[in-house]
This record gives sequence, structure tokens and C-alpha cells, in this order.
Amino acid sequence: MSDGLWRFRRRDVLVPQLSGPRGSRSPQNRWLPTGNGRRPSRRFDRARSRQVAINTQTGAPWGIARISYRPKPTSVTFERYVYDERAGEGVDIYVLDTGVHTAHLGFGGRARQGVNVTGGGNDDTVGHGTHLAGTAAGSKYGVAKNASVIAVKVTDNMLANPGNIAEGLAWTTEQAQSSGRPSIALIGSCQSRNLALDEQVNDAARQGLFVVVPAGDDNKDALNYSPSGASGAFTVGASNIRDERAFWSNHGPGIDVFAPGFNIPSAFIGGPNTANIMSGTAQAAAHIAGLAAYLLSTTDGLTTTTVRDAITQLATRDLLTAVPTPTSNLLAFNNATP
Repeated sequence: MSDGLWRFRRRDVLVPQLSGPRGSRSPQNRWLPTGNGRRPSRRFDRARSRQVAINTQTGAPWGIARISYRPKPTSVTFERYVYDERAGEGVDIYVLDTGVHTAHLGFGGRARQGVNVTGGGNDDTVGHGTHLAGTAAGSKYGVAKNASVIAVKVTDNMLANPGNIAEGLAWTTEQAQSSGRPSIALIGSCQSRNLALDEQVNDAARQGLFVVVPAGDDNKDALNYSPSGASGAFTVGASNIRDERAFWSNHGPGIDVFAPGFNIPSAFIGGPNTANIMSGTAQAAAHIAGLAAYLLSTTDGLTTTTVRDAITQLATRDLLTAVPTPTSNLLAFNNATP
């Protein structure tokens, strides 16, 4: 390639060199493959390449359907999810939350237990972690339908101790390094500022882990919370079906992107096919963890350190309402439709 650009498959993009979260230093990818090693250009354009199979899921949850279209949803598109059939192949999503009901049929054998730092049982007795995993990677409710899910249990009740999250994240970073696979950490909780937890997130990002976190649900500045205030985190705000910022979603300059987070159906505990509806910026973050896995599996040369720029530069701009200045008005998009 004489133009110094990385080439990606149909409906994918040319991804620039990572500039670093919120203008901070750029974390280095120490252990994941980096394609041909070329430094990408700052240009971000569509590229022509080979055809891939694009699927349409009818009767899909509105959230995953929403991220596959740029325009506001119609009576037809609001329940049709358009996606590349590879969606998450070869990518691991570590869910740091209340555990995951790994036997749920929606995971199709792709979910497994990782580590439990709570001192209690492995079962998800709350359902929150299972719900997040289903949105990220479930066969019916998920964005990245072929990704693997690893349960990292850090709490029994959704009030996660920051020390437990940090311990779970350290384990996740080590496991991801050992596997050599593109890996994403989805942290399911947000709390008052904790600098030790933020630094653990920053260290994980420096080592090549893509860390996705919720902005928080207090309608306040996300930078005043952890881990949403960590420079290495990819922080997600929540939108609703009317393309509004959810009224309770945190906001501010620390938000990287918005994704659906209101009235989201997904997998749940209680049976092999159980589902439930939940709302929160954690649900929005689960969409982005799935989207990151989706893009990593469908985009040549993309890595866990450049996927953040791919997500933000693919996002639909200035569409959402009720987004206060200086929050970035970006709604996630998977680039599967024109």
C-alpha cells in the first residue's frame, strides 16, 4: 500500500493511530497483534474490499437494532438488527460484575467462568452480569453473537467494592495477555471517585486491554466517578428509543459515546431461556463492549488500542437530543448499513 493506510473489509473503515482517551497519552499495545505494523494515517475513510455476508435479525431488541442504522428508527427498522455474520469471532469479552449464568442457552456454550473474587459462590444471583453479557454477546439479544464471554465475579449485589473490581481487572489483564486474543473488559458498575481503581483501569489500557465502563446514572459529570473518570476507560452514556440522552445518564467531557440503555431486554437468571428488561448506562456499555468485539472481528488490522477511535469516528454525530455541552453527541453505529 503506497498511501500508508490500513485497508479494511466492506462496510469497515480506515482507523487512525490512537490519539489517547480524552486527549491523554496513548496507551501502547504490548501483547496483541498489530497487523502489518504500519502507522495509520489520520484520514478516516471507507475502503473498497471483498464482500462479506450481512445478516438481518428480525424481532431484535431495539438497542442492537438501533446501532445498525444511522437515521432514527422507523416502525420497521426499530426491530431489525443488521450485522456482519462474523460478529465477534475470535474475541473475548470479560464481564466484571455479578457473575454470568453461563448455562443460558443464549450463549450457545460460548460463556465460561473465569474468576470469583467475592469469596462467595459463582452463580449470578442478581442477574445484572448475565443481562450485560447477553447484550454484548448473546445469540438473540447481543451485538457480537460469536464472541466468547468470561465471567469475572466482583460483587454479589451490584455494589461492587473498588478493590474487588481492581483485583478482577488485574486477573483479566493477565488472562488476556496469556491468551493473545483481542480482549475487552466490561465493567458493570460506577461509583464515587476512587483513584486506585482508576489507575488499575489505566494500567490495563496501557497493556492493551480495551476497558468499557458505564458513565453512571446520576445525571452528573461522569469525570467525578470511577471508573468512568479514568483516562484509560472508554466511557459510555445511555440513550433511549426516542434518540434522547436518558435523563439519568451522566454526561460531560468524559463521555466517549452514547448507546442504547433504556428498557433493554436481555438474558437473565432463573432458567435456560429467561429474559428481563433493565435500564442503565451499564446496559449502554454492554452494547459498546459488543460493538468493540464486532469491529475487532470484522476489520482487518484493528487492535484493542485503535478500536476506540473506530467506534467514535463511526458514530452518528449530533443526532441525540438533551445532550448538554460539552458532552460529545455521538451515537454508536456498527457500519452495517449505508
